[in-house]
Amino acid sequence: MKTGYFILTAALVLLISASPSILDISDAELLAHTEFSKLARFLGDALQGRVSNTLYFEPSQEQRRRDSVGKFVFNNCADPKNEQVKVNTISLKPDPLKLPGNVTAGGAVTINSPVGSPLKVALDVYYKVFGAWIKVPCVDDIGSCTYDDFCKKINIASCPPEIVKAGLTCKCPFPAGNFSVSSATLPITASLPVSGDVKVEATATMSGKLVTCAQVQLTID
Repeated sequence: MKTGYFILTAALVLLISASPSILDISDAELLAHTEFSKLARFLGDALQGRVSNTLYFEPSQEQRRRDSVGKFVFNNCADPKNEQVKVNTISLKPDPLKLPGNVTAGGAVTINSPVGSPLKVALDVYYKVFGAWIKVPCVDDIGSCTYDDFCKKINIASCPPEIVKAGLTCKCPFPAGNFSVSSATLPITASLPVSGDVKVEATATMSGKLVTCAQVQLTID
């Protein structure tokens, strides 16, 4: 009897102290987080040069048959007059995103004053599950999280030469000026681990002042 009571008590203690992934997340949120985590880790590996001929999970045709955004969408979600950084244009190809292959990004940005640590970034991430947008909870530092200094998160193994040529680097601090990159290409030889639609809103601040706010929506095929 005492043994059963001890086991039950221990289980309750573990449950109470469990992570939000167990207590506070619905099935849809958990699925959205699982899918987005695969994508986030894949892209992190790609940016750090760890993706080669790695065998990732290949989504089935059934998983691919979802309602999709169908195209890359970018919006500025703040008043450009109040932003330290204004993203004028941005592009991503292929669209929808398909891998393996080359991912090509381009754009133009105006940085009104230098940007560096501490760069606070708040992310709102949504993943489409069975036709409905589900907010991805923040678990294990992935999802709709707030990072007190995003500069510490930026860890790109090799900055594309097109970005360096434009006068930028792939790490903080970022200098003031007008910068334009017509096309920076990142070759990836592995298959994407997921498919579906992703929507991200990022709000960046520095010392309490707005740096920029950006919304991105894309389809992964």
